[in-house]
Amino acid sequence: MARSESVGAMASSTWWCPALIVCTYGFVSQLRPAESFLMPFLLSPDKNLTREQIANEVMPVLVYSYMAVLVPVFLLSDLLRYKPMLVLQSASLVAVWLLLLFTQGILGIQFVEFFYGVSMAARVAFSPILFALVETGHVQRVTSVSRAGPSSGLFSSSVLGQLCVTVWGVSYGTLNRVSLGFVSVSFLFSLFLPWPRRSLFFHRPPPGAAAVAAAGDGGDGDDGDDGRRPERGPLANGDAEPAGGGGSAAVSAEGRVGRAGGRRGRGRAAAATYLKWLRRAGRAVASSPSLCSWCAWWVFGMTGYYMVIYYVQLLWDEVEPSRDNPRVYNGATEAASTLLSALASLAVGFLRVRWAVWGELLLGVVVALEAALLYAMNVTRSIWLCYAAYVLFRTVHQLLLTVATFQIGKELTRECSALVFGVSTFLATVLQTIMTLVVCDKLGPLSLSVHDQFYVYCGYFVVLAVAFLCRAAFTFVRRRRSGKGADPFTSDLVASDLVTSDPVSPDPVSPDPINPDIITSDPITPKPIASDPIAPKPIASDPVTSDPVTSDPVAPDPVTPYPTTTVDPATS
Repeated sequence: MARSESVGAMASSTWWCPALIVCTYGFVSQLRPAESFLMPFLLSPDKNLTREQIANEVMPVLVYSYMAVLVPVFLLSDLLRYKPMLVLQSASLVAVWLLLLFTQGILGIQFVEFFYGVSMAARVAFSPILFALVETGHVQRVTSVSRAGPSSGLFSSSVLGQLCVTVWGVSYGTLNRVSLGFVSVSFLFSLFLPWPRRSLFFHRPPPGAAAVAAAGDGGDGDDGDDGRRPERGPLANGDAEPAGGGGSAAVSAEGRVGRAGGRRGRGRAAAATYLKWLRRAGRAVASSPSLCSWCAWWVFGMTGYYMVIYYVQLLWDEVEPSRDNPRVYNGATEAASTLLSALASLAVGFLRVRWAVWGELLLGVVVALEAALLYAMNVTRSIWLCYAAYVLFRTVHQLLLTVATFQIGKELTRECSALVFGVSTFLATVLQTIMTLVVCDKLGPLSLSVHDQFYVYCGYFVVLAVAFLCRAAFTFVRRRRSGKGADPFTSDLVASDLVTSDPVSPDPVSPDPINPDIITSDPITPKPIASDPIAPKPIASDPVTSDPVTSDPVAPDPVTPYPTTTVDPATS
């Protein structure tokens, strides 16, 4: 007993050590000051590409590679206990900047986009490695730390890039060499990251075994399939990435794996468990109209958001060409949008609104506002108005992402939440791939210019807004007829209607990306946490990405993922 208390006290006092190491890696890995200026670099005499080549031949490769690599990375992330995925992320970024500096032509830049897609997908391991290294009692603190590292790194990177270009007169080529130095340091750092002894799912001890092990005893062989809530959940980053959600279901299969033995037994047990939780999640979502609306927004809203993030730097260059123009403020814009997105996520925690009643109306109004902002960005001839509209666009999207994460997470168990986040993000990625093929790809039926693409994105958000507003009107009329009308702001709100969880917590991809494109919410805790402003950033415009994510693809790092603008998810 005394030994158990001693071990517990030691774990409680040392949780910050692995958290600080991983958080430092998250900060360093986001120090890529050239990301905000990648489009100007590709359009400069150094690379001499045209906007049409970048929009229709180069950028689609990012989406396709991300889609192709995402599922294998999610499956391997938990199995290999995360660290190899972070090494892969850093190595991919080194490859990105080596190719940027030493290759010419469209084919070389397409390989740049391919490796950036790999880095965005691998970023999902960032948050789970923290939760695997730290005891369960510190989950909330770790969640905040996991968001703080990438978010502050993205903000610092954008500010540094802007200072280099505007104040110190650094060329885009030199700025990319600086970024190569930072990502090289990040790669070396990743080699010395702590390697968890267990993962959240495949290598996780049965329920109760952790406590016994702490006292020096062995596991009891419980198969963990007793229906109790797992101590940890998969969704730790907002770049909201797919397929990872399924990983959480593997928790209850852990015991079966030991008894079944062999690859065939493990595969059957895992597949059966995935299907069971998938059916449960599907029934839970189908039984709640409000939940269906939030999941629909996650799929369709995230698709449109990342399409905008990936191509916005090209739009800025159309409004005010960057060639031979020292007054390019892409970095300042990214920094402002990252900061305001974080504040928006924080503000949601103080809103006292009955989301079950007014959530669908909020969806319709905010999506309509996003459509108006996209239209303003596309028709204006003022780069400052274009910058301002983009900052507002990211901010209001982050607000919705935070609310959506909370609403989905509070109504479902952690396992079902993880699956819903993962499947929703995967569907968003599939839809994004289809939209890229139809609207952007040179080999597609439309192959539109950047301005025409933004008209399509604007119309896309208009259709979404109309759908959500119609749904809100239907819900309002139905509640009035049933006598359930309610005041949106009231002092006697039910606790479950309030967003009281930590708004700074998790993506996504976002994402990372890059999410990102990711801040994202975390179904790991009883109450989901806010999403990540860092969206995944494409190699032409990284949304940050939020981050890293867990073996559950939630959300896109989320603080936003990718080398062009924000990010990714990743949080991205």
